[in-house]
Amino acid sequence: MFSFVENMVLQAGAWGALGFFLGALLEEVAFPLPSPLLLIGVAFFFGKPITAAVIVKMLASVIVPICIGATIGSLIIYGLAYSGGKVTIDKFSRWLGFSWADVEKLRQKLAAKSSDEWALFLSRCIPFTPTTLITVVAGVIRMNPLTFMLITLTGIFIRVTALFVGAMIFGGAIFGG
Repeated sequence: MFSFVENMVLQAGAWGALGFFLGALLEEVAFPLPSPLLLIGVAFFFGKPITAAVIVKMLASVIVPICIGATIGSLIIYGLAYSGGKVTIDKFSRWLGFSWADVEKLRQKLAAKSSDEWALFLSRCIPFTPTTLITVVAGVIRMNPLTFMLITLTGIFIRVTALFVGAMIFGGAIFGG
């Protein structure tokens, strides 16, 4: 497993911040990369001791590009669900077990509460949570696009930062180094 993570880190690292941006974007849209595992590996190889310079480098070259890439990738899925959700649900409602009228009722219930925003935020903060389904639901119920983007960006920033810092601190115990 160590060599798998090391190869992923070296491949993404060779592209620098652009590699992490593209990797996060692709992971959100098509799931080809286990991004938390990649991030943990990157943090382990990043450098110690943790200094102000390391923190600035980590933010600029890893955390911010991943957050922006993942947010843009989520916006692609969200946009597809937002624009095509009604047509898809109308067409396949008998197989889905619900109709667009059911979605409208759900949207009205959620509009009166902040539970949809909290569910989105928590799903973005928790590592190893499959967020695509929640992104699709947010698009289908037509959550405000700006709200969606800000919650997604904030939640991903917390998740990525926590994984990265945790891996830098506990990386030796994880990878035996």
